[in-house]
Amino acid sequence: MMRVLLNPWGSLGDLEPFLAMAVALRRLGAEVTIATIKMYEQTVKKLGFTYVPVGPHFRSEDQLIIDAITDPKMGTVSLVTELLVPGLSEAYREIESHVACHDVTVTHPVGLAAMISSEIHAKPWVATVLAPVALFSRYDAPFLPICPMISGLARHSPFVGGVMQRLLKQMAAPLAKEVGRFRSSLGLRGDYPNVLIGSHSPYLNLALFDDAFGEPQRDWPQHTVQTGACMFEVDAPLTALDRRRLDEFLANGDAPVIVTLGSSAVHFRGDFFAESYQALAALKLRALFISGDQYLDHVDVDPTRFLQMRYLPYSDIFPAAKAIINHGGIGTLSRVLRAGKPTLVVPFSHDQPDNAERIRRLGVGLTIPAERYDACRAKVAIDRLVHEPSFSQHATQISSRFSEGGAARAAHAIYELAGRRTAVC
Repeated sequence: MMRVLLNPWGSLGDLEPFLAMAVALRRLGAEVTIATIKMYEQTVKKLGFTYVPVGPHFRSEDQLIIDAITDPKMGTVSLVTELLVPGLSEAYREIESHVACHDVTVTHPVGLAAMISSEIHAKPWVATVLAPVALFSRYDAPFLPICPMISGLARHSPFVGGVMQRLLKQMAAPLAKEVGRFRSSLGLRGDYPNVLIGSHSPYLNLALFDDAFGEPQRDWPQHTVQTGACMFEVDAPLTALDRRRLDEFLANGDAPVIVTLGSSAVHFRGDFFAESYQALAALKLRALFISGDQYLDHVDVDPTRFLQMRYLPYSDIFPAAKAIINHGGIGTLSRVLRAGKPTLVVPFSHDQPDNAERIRRLGVGLTIPAERYDACRAKVAIDRLVHEPSFSQHATQISSRFSEGGAARAAHAIYELAGRRTAVC
């Protein structure tokens, strides 16, 4: 039996594509182990997969995580600098023996310990890319808040895109040197690809996003397969009371605007939901807030026009929306586009600003950076989304391009790479 080790890391939105691949691999007859942070242990075990704790471990409410999420310019760099690179040695200790016992390891874009372990044991490994920004094509240059002017020029010039690549590699060179020193301590070559750009596999790279976000480019790494989004939603069933409240709300009025921050930015303690509420109330629109543990502190909320829920499965509820306001995570936006709904994207950091810019270029939505988001700007944008027909028309057209089966395509590519090798512990 083929043994596959999956190594996701990050928010629930990072975990879910790996769970989708795990289910698809199990259908092919593979034995799947999931090595990830302790926060997801019960989720993994509930699905019947073997769980292995591998860090760097964190909780969604940790201040370091919240600070990284809410810093559009340096959030990713600070996460790598303050958590991932310092935690590399411990993560390697946790995962190394498990890599040795599996035929192939599938890594998150920042799964440095798994990549190094695979090299130590001469095992094939699969790199995953959840959003186009991580492939950083010179011909489809991403939008980066750290250098917005250069990003704008790079959209029209592969030469400028190459310059932006080199600048980012120079910025991250100290981090690459730290990783190189750790590699040298294990007897490996000390030189290492940039830890922010270029951690691609010589065996197989999976682009886990739909081509509406980014079509294949000539400078993507060799052995790249674009599978499309791998969709999975962790089960969190509604109580009978919540289901009744939701059904009554949807049945008794116009389609609502849905407001959500996804699984990463939902712990942001800013005024996102309050500002959204003020804008929607001024426009006299109905709204459904999916807000985690955050609550609107308004005693005068009209229950026929506004409903707040802690959690709802996006795949089920997004088709019922008039429009969707969200943070721009790739998993959330994949579901928005598949539902064929116009969207207002409020990006925080990481891949979100580039995802938002791609949504704007597709003509299916508008974007307001999180640091500039307020009721006034939101009101103008939402009013355009619900009254200008071009947004809905483009969204409907884009939704017809999507096909199911991203996880199955990814699983088949992994299975083909692993072949019939059997690992021995």
